[in-house]
Order: sequence, then C-alpha cells, then structure tokens
Amino acid sequence: MSLTPDADIDDARPILCAICETLCKRQDQARKRGDFSAEVDARVLYRRHMLNAHGQRLPSAI
Repeated sequence: MSLTPDADIDDARPILCAICETLCKRQDQARKRGDFSAEVDARVLYRRHMLNAHGQRLPSAI
C-alpha cells in the first residue's frame, strides 16, 4: 500500500487498487445490512489480497 505523494503524515491516505476498493465496499455493505458472516468473509479476502498482492500484513482486528 502506498501513500499519496506530498501528503502530511497525519492526513496521508492509502491508494487502493480496484480489488481493494471492491472488497472494502463489500465489507461496508455487509456491515450496514447487519450480515456479520459476509462482513467477515470480505475482511478475510481483503487481508489475503493485501498480503498476496501488496505485501502488507494487516492486523486481524480491522
């Protein structure tokens, strides 16, 4: 995951690829629906994607 250029450290935002965006949206939508199972599935897929595609190991409590 890279940070936006010329950003201060406090307001730097990660640049998400299309797959990251899709998985984050799926997680948010599941949370709004109250579908805990789908939310966890999307979170696990996102963590795996981040590790495999971007080399970033995320904490399990995100």
